Amino acid sequence: ISRLQQSGIPTLNVLACGQRWHEGVLESFVLTAELRGYQQLDHYLRDAVSPGSADRELVRALTREVAVLARRFHD
Repeated sequence: ISRLQQSGIPTLNVLACGQRWHEGVLESFVLTAELRGYQQLDHYLRDAVSPGSADRELVRALTREVAVLARRFHD
């Protein structure tokens, strides 16, 4: 989240986070404040694009770009 904020992308504000080892597995959590005034991308696309329309290719292209961006921030 901090990398996104440093890149100028509006993100959630982290209220708390933590991690622990439990039975050999690393468990972690992030608690964030609600983002107001935004809509989840999947909800927006579901409402804005009709099934079977020509816009479906736009949705696929946007999905690919979001995946590339998400991958970059997780590396």
